[in-house]
Amino acid sequence: MQWMGITENLISKFNISGGFGNPNILSTFLSSIILFGLHTFLAGKKPNSPRWIETFWLILVGIFLITSVLLIIVIKSRSAWISLSAGSFYFIYYKYHLKNYFNRFLNNGLKKIIVGFLILGLLSFFANKLFEFKSGSAYGRLLIWKNTAAIIYDHPFSGVGFGAFNSTYLKYQAKYFEQSDDRNKYFYLADDNEIAYNEFLQIWAETGFMGLVIFILFIVALFKIDISKNEIILPTIASLIVLLFNSIFSYTIQILPIFILFVIYSAILTAYCEEFRMKLRILNVHKLILMGVLAICIHSFVKIFERYQDERSLKVASDLAIKKNYSPALSKLEHSNNQLITSKYFILLYGRLLILNKQPEKSIEFLEKNSDLFSNHYHYMLLGESYSLIGNHEKAILNYQQASNIIPHLNMLDFLAAMIGLY
Repeated sequence: MQWMGITENLISKFNISGGFGNPNILSTFLSSIILFGLHTFLAGKKPNSPRWIETFWLILVGIFLITSVLLIIVIKSRSAWISLSAGSFYFIYYKYHLKNYFNRFLNNGLKKIIVGFLILGLLSFFANKLFEFKSGSAYGRLLIWKNTAAIIYDHPFSGVGFGAFNSTYLKYQAKYFEQSDDRNKYFYLADDNEIAYNEFLQIWAETGFMGLVIFILFIVALFKIDISKNEIILPTIASLIVLLFNSIFSYTIQILPIFILFVIYSAILTAYCEEFRMKLRILNVHKLILMGVLAICIHSFVKIFERYQDERSLKVASDLAIKKNYSPALSKLEHSNNQLITSKYFILLYGRLLILNKQPEKSIEFLEKNSDLFSNHYHYMLLGESYSLIGNHEKAILNYQQASNIIPHLNMLDFLAAMIGLY
């Protein structure tokens, strides 16, 4: 409906994003479930069901498939195109036993070499076209991967800590623009980025080399399951391939609905892994797992309820700040349950309200304390403004310079100069 202009997207600046707020996340979600729809459609009618129900169901599935494919094309998400192509090839290859046809056609070494070169040529051609299709976005990814590689280089085995990528990355981006010789190439592509746009690199950066190895070994184990055991295994593996290819160019397990899909696919495949089931029976851990899951659910429910209350407080405080009721807005945040203490919106709003309530010293203390949790260019701008208000222009300059290093095309120093009266 957003695509046809019937409804307006109220949670995002994009025209099409569904309920995800971002079209790329929508295309990742659709491409990850579309092969299950294709499997259902190709399976056809079941003999024990009424004909009209089966016909109606197949029509619905057909509409879903057509709509999903059109949306993925319209959204122009290259990662979704690539991942869906890879998953579809795997699905068709094993469903229709194409290996037999390939073996009959490629019956000598010369044919295999010629076909191999043709495939490499086509892949190179399409890769180049996809790169040129959105070259700015592609170069932006390269900038992020360069800085992520620098994080990995400094912390190859230990990583920076689970969930610490967002608080670490921008410091490396600032360092890159401060020291790199080819900074002009990426000058206008920098942003307050918090993710690696490659799940494998992010896992390595956060959990170290062993964390990456464990994740890869888990994925490899899933692919060893015999697809002939049950008809659901083939579309599940194909859909998992779609997720994995998306994970090379975008973020998947960072998004809760897509992470849930990953967990569901993993659970389906492990259910048909006899070795895994035997180990569970031997260890007799079913009751422990159930108790653990129940405890986690209860704890999560309490935390979610507290966070919901804090989110409401944050929204009320934001509305009060917009109306220039700064003191009540600050009071509202100070009386929250502190479930949002690691939220960038809470940190930025609270720091800004302290400044507006003429408490720059307290703002400096709060923002400096949370620099390890979150540090985008707005964070350093607030620190720069706070230091300038207490007359510490040296530290104000340092913080504005750091903000300028993170996003160099935003000229922070002109703003600073105007504030402290340099001209």
